[in-house]
Amino acid sequence: MYGWGESSHQTLKHDFDSYTTWALLARDEPPKYSYLATKNLYGVHPFYMMLEPDGKSHGVLILNSNAQEVTTTPGPALIYRTIGGNLDLYFFPGPSPTEVIQQYMDLIGKPALPAYWSLGYQLSRYYYDNLDEMKRVIARNVEAGVQVEVVVADIDYMDRCKDFTKFEGLGDYTKELREKGMRVILMYDPAIQVDYDVFERAIKSGARFVEWEKKSQVPHRIQDRYPLVKDTKIMLGVVWPDRHTAFPDFMDPTNATQKWWIDEIVRFYKKVPSDGIWIDMNEPANFGTNEDHPWYFNDTDHPNIEPLWCPTSGEEAQWDVPPYQTHSVHVYDKKPYLASKTLCMLALQANGTQRFYNTKNLYGLMEAKWTKEAQHAMTGKRGVLVSRSTFPSAGRWTGHWLGDNAATWEDLRASVIGAQEFNMFGIPYIGADICGFHEDTTEELCLRWQQLGAFHPFMSLHFAASMHGETVIRPVFFEFPHDVETHNLGYQFLWGRSMLIAPVLYEAALKVEVYLPDDDWYSLFDDEYGTLIQPGYQKFDAPWTWLIPIFARGGSILPRQGEAMTTTESRKKPFELLIAPSVSDSK
Repeated sequence: MYGWGESSHQTLKHDFDSYTTWALLARDEPPKYSYLATKNLYGVHPFYMMLEPDGKSHGVLILNSNAQEVTTTPGPALIYRTIGGNLDLYFFPGPSPTEVIQQYMDLIGKPALPAYWSLGYQLSRYYYDNLDEMKRVIARNVEAGVQVEVVVADIDYMDRCKDFTKFEGLGDYTKELREKGMRVILMYDPAIQVDYDVFERAIKSGARFVEWEKKSQVPHRIQDRYPLVKDTKIMLGVVWPDRHTAFPDFMDPTNATQKWWIDEIVRFYKKVPSDGIWIDMNEPANFGTNEDHPWYFNDTDHPNIEPLWCPTSGEEAQWDVPPYQTHSVHVYDKKPYLASKTLCMLALQANGTQRFYNTKNLYGLMEAKWTKEAQHAMTGKRGVLVSRSTFPSAGRWTGHWLGDNAATWEDLRASVIGAQEFNMFGIPYIGADICGFHEDTTEELCLRWQQLGAFHPFMSLHFAASMHGETVIRPVFFEFPHDVETHNLGYQFLWGRSMLIAPVLYEAALKVEVYLPDDDWYSLFDDEYGTLIQPGYQKFDAPWTWLIPIFARGGSILPRQGEAMTTTESRKKPFELLIAPSVSDSK
């Protein structure tokens, strides 16, 4: 069995040897790969695919947006639990893995085709102190010969972490970068500080925000500090800004909220020209919910503002402390609540017609849908959108990155698993923070991660994914389902049907063991370039200074172009064709 996400999976194939329970509730929860961590991460994908020993495959989507859990048990058997909402089951008969995914994407929608430039090298960093430092870092990389295609600006470009604010001079700098052929992606969080002009325009435009059910639930000791929300039921939380925040209701049936959000993005684009958007913290995340001493109380960069408190006893606690909370409550090893690090489950959306208990897992999806509309409105071009929280059908509008990983070899290996899983989930525009987000990296780890990261994702295969509902990065068993050896492979993968990649994933390793299924394979990486390689298990040299083991499959014709600093320049290079002939017509 493969699928179920988003979780810290250490292997591509699930284990049925013991009882293991996986949570499904969107969380601001960083991945942990050094041990078996079964908490849910940023998105929810209740989809799985079975592969039988004879190569036949089928898939199942259990469409539900409430807190859920699934347990794998010896037998083998699955135990699925959800604590509310509708329950729609969809079966995809296959019989091949590729056909299962095509059938799944026929239901949820085929993925968006990203802009050509978005497949280039992207440079992102957290944290820039000011614009001058940002300029120095980017200039240093360009001068060193790094092919910087895209500059990604994290939250530090804002004024005290408020959306639609900026470094002084940032607009002129992004214009300069774009004139040099580079592109710019800006990050936005959904939470809006409630005492500045952006929020005031939202209120005046009739935009709606996630709110309390009753006025009696509103904590006036907080609410009354802010004139714009004093007489409202808007639920206030704490995120990166230094004042309380409100959370836009992207399910607003009047579309007033969506129109305001699009207008703000277009308004800011006129000040700071950009090409793509990155949306973060959209599980949605909220700091310190139901905590006496939240972590930010010890952070000198964040004020000790009062956190959100949700009912934990009495009749009003039925949503935040239901009789069965599922494995989803286990977060950060603190006292478990469904509302931990998010908003209260009793909150209301859609003008009071939908409870957050039922819609939380949809928050990132709905934000992505309307942010993609904003991206089109601001540029009139395809561009690219990347979201942290996802749900089935999110690939129609957004890509995804694998979150706040760490600079460890375990995280490097897990990124290979995550990329394959999200292709199965219908989100082929996928990647990880190369070299890691947390902790200090090493030269060797960063080099090996760069070698792998070059293959996330691939340009021409995105067209097939968008047109026909195929995967870009795919498990080897997709092409060789009748070969049982491929069913356990997780650390090597295919680009489409034509190239096999085997990255170096272990410290100090100078060789890689690779399994080549029964077909014609040509080496593309070493002194044996162009040589026909025998199928089966083999070890290949992989020194630091070489490409990682890459193989072309017989019967393939691969177009390629010469290298350049940006895709704008590389597109001017002539095409050439790499032809890998089949030795036998039977293969």
